[in-house]
Amino acid sequence: VLMPSRWEVFAGYAGETRHTTEETPLRPMGVLGETKFLCEMLAAEWNRAGRSEVLILRSGLVFGRAIAPNFIRHFIRKAESGDPIVTHKYENGAPHLDMISAADWADAFWRLVRHARSGLYQLGGGSLLNTPQIAHIVAAALKTGVPVRELTMEGLAANIQLDSSKLARLTGWQPASATREALTSFLASREDTDMKSPRGHK
Repeated sequence: VLMPSRWEVFAGYAGETRHTTEETPLRPMGVLGETKFLCEMLAAEWNRAGRSEVLILRSGLVFGRAIAPNFIRHFIRKAESGDPIVTHKYENGAPHLDMISAADWADAFWRLVRHARSGLYQLGGGSLLNTPQIAHIVAAALKTGVPVRELTMEGLAANIQLDSSKLARLTGWQPASATREALTSFLASREDTDMKSPRGHK
């Protein structure tokens, strides 16, 4: 069994920029973070009890054909409509995100299932991009020239980078390209159907 997990198990490190490994103490926050935390704990217990062999693949945000985080979909809609792209700025600055292309995630997935039957492995893109940088990449790729603005918000963002060294040592996996280049390529090659919402509307 392979269980995907997400960086939000570290979202409780609000106000920090943290390089995490599989040994970093978990500090979830929010519904998704708490849910993934509980799933990871259950999977680890099943492994220890011999009830099932479970692989946990904990990754950053995944983008690619027919899949993208909601905020990127929002940036694209704003750029296509000619409206300014508004990003959030928290008390410790703009959020910095670890993202990975769907092709790199799939490559890591298949390598992992060929090499391991249980355990926890992290998967990151190798660098962090902040949300204004991502917004500018979207605006440049779509060639709409829309401005990027920041909206100041209360609270602190957790800037989490996932170390993929354990996965790389076991499988030889490396990202095919840097996150910025992968995101630019995705935006340049995407089809209109890629960014449709579940209801079929942009």
